[in-house]
Amino acid sequence: MFKKENNNYQTGGDNSTNYQAAGDIIVNNGINQAELEKYFSSLVSSKVHGDDLLINHYVCQDFSNLYEISFRDYGRFPLTNVRFLNNKVTQSLFDIVQSHTLSDREDIIRTENYRSVDEYCERFNNVTFPRGTSSPFKYYEVLRDIDTKELEELSRQDGLLKIMLSHNLHQSACIAKAVGYEHGCWGIPLLEEVITRPLWGAFTAITNVSESTIIIDSVECDYLSNNGFTLFSGARESKSIKLPPVPIPKDTTLVIPVALVLPQVGPVVSRSRSSYCGEEGERVQVLQHGSISIDFEDTYIYGDSLSINTVNYKKSNNEFSQTVQVLDFDNLLSYDMHWQIGSCPHLFINDGELKYVREVIASCQNVIGIDKYVVTKDINELIVCELEDEITYFESICVNEVELFSGIKLEKGDRIVVPVSKGDYVIFKGKYVPYGFPSTERSQSLTRAEIINRFLLTENA
Repeated sequence: MFKKENNNYQTGGDNSTNYQAAGDIIVNNGINQAELEKYFSSLVSSKVHGDDLLINHYVCQDFSNLYEISFRDYGRFPLTNVRFLNNKVTQSLFDIVQSHTLSDREDIIRTENYRSVDEYCERFNNVTFPRGTSSPFKYYEVLRDIDTKELEELSRQDGLLKIMLSHNLHQSACIAKAVGYEHGCWGIPLLEEVITRPLWGAFTAITNVSESTIIIDSVECDYLSNNGFTLFSGARESKSIKLPPVPIPKDTTLVIPVALVLPQVGPVVSRSRSSYCGEEGERVQVLQHGSISIDFEDTYIYGDSLSINTVNYKKSNNEFSQTVQVLDFDNLLSYDMHWQIGSCPHLFINDGELKYVREVIASCQNVIGIDKYVVTKDINELIVCELEDEITYFESICVNEVELFSGIKLEKGDRIVVPVSKGDYVIFKGKYVPYGFPSTERSQSLTRAEIINRFLLTENA
């Protein structure tokens, strides 16, 4: 079993110091908590509205990062010089980590190969076909629900899935789906993947931007008390939470964990107003400012959560309060780990609105090859888009054996429009070159599904 510490505060960064503040535990300056509270109370003259705090919300979408936080390793949190408050949210996170035991967790928890879609449909009788529909799973060729017996078998390798089953979440919500698609890069006619709900951690970061040291006394919040899973939109009660009176110097941040979030199963579209890549390599941490499109009627919270409205703090001889903008998934900071690898360009049609068809030259990574496509709908054009971390080179694109394009280079964000009519026969000859290559073969289908959905939402807006 893992050992769990009991102090309420932990600082991060270089030369970090543990601050214990609970009961009469000695604080770093030798004054016990009761004496410290009495001392600062004697300095207070009146409460006024302050502007000494910079307050932002962060959502961590990477399980390995949450794993580290549960063991008080804050090295990958996007801010430096941070102090974390340990509360019931972090206790719930530790419970999940104990159940899962591994330091990493993928939303895709099982893969299996099939020779064809027909073979897959013969084995399962609840298969649907999401391509060409408005389904968020439109990237995939096949889709099916998973029954309880199969979920129980899968839970042996996934601690969070085990917890969801133990709380009977599967009886009221979807907790996993099976999807399938042709994986041209790996030469697999149909790759089935079982996707379960991801786990995100939400944090409120309170930075002291004044010239003086402050003491954060308490927070006013809307609190959700919960021993299991509750909808994110569930009813909350107003609550004031007293915090240990630990000094927060200038440019130091107190990070309060506020929720463990389980959004809907499958691709979740995010839109970035700005982003920052903090390191180089095949897998990098990316911090984004933007929005995340979650389904609030199908997004759950595990354990307690709080939505902070006001921060009360003390500075010099005065008591201050500062309001907090509500945690808004349309305007927040999120961070996750990303593989800087590509897949292949993507093919779309426009029959009044843009629709996804499939990948193009999927088996032609670093090697020139040919891909053929027959136009079966009454449309005027095909659109080939390069949306991933790679460069695509087309030696030629021919329609009915007539070369329309040659020597085409598409970088990330580029596209080419090919004029066609119903019945046309299109041949693509080319290759794609990823920016990097993974050290292990990891499926990136969820990432691609999110890329496709985000592109379609933008183009069809």
